[in-house]
Amino acid sequence: MSGFLVSAPEKYFIQATCKIQKSGLASFSFNFDPKIKPEEYEIIKKGIAIYVFDNIRDIYHDHVHHDKIDDATLLPVEAVDDHDAINKILNQNI
Repeated sequence: MSGFLVSAPEKYFIQATCKIQKSGLASFSFNFDPKIKPEEYEIIKKGIAIYVFDNIRDIYHDHVHHDKIDDATLLPVEAVDDHDAINKILNQNI
């Protein structure tokens, strides 16, 4: 996946690449428009990660007995490697 337009007073280009492993873990890399302030990177990265996560969840996860919106979902985490990601995901308190 690549190419997001973020609406602010102006539009900025962000290239986001998502790699999904067989385990279900997803890793992202970002290429930000130079006009975007570095302090905005984390907010944008989190928003994109949640957007992609929600779409992947909707493709692979379905229950007939309740709406998707009623699902308690795990949040994306920032991690240094797969082991760190799995630990952070399993330790979420929902």
